[in-house]
Amino acid sequence: MWNKKTYDFGIKPSGIKITAKFIYEGDKKIKAVKPSCGCTASSVKENTVTLVYTTGTIPPHLKKKGEMRVSKPATVIFEDDSEEIISIVGTVKSK
Repeated sequence: MWNKKTYDFGIKPSGIKITAKFIYEGDKKIKAVKPSCGCTASSVKENTVTLVYTTGTIPPHLKKKGEMRVSKPATVIFEDDSEEIISIVGTVKSK
């Protein structure tokens, strides 16, 4: 069980770092964390997972709209090889 499984950062401009902490309150021990892409870094200290996402630039096909919704999941792997997904979500706006 987690204090939260999703962190919504709201609306932020491109090119900034978003840091989210997820506290695991269960009995299993965290073995590893694997973010879904290279724009998200992860670290684990005891029962706390930290994800750091750097908001990217908006692709040309979405520039007219001026924003894009993002979801950056990470897989948490426990010592018993079970897995759970946590994620950072939000909206990136053009500067």
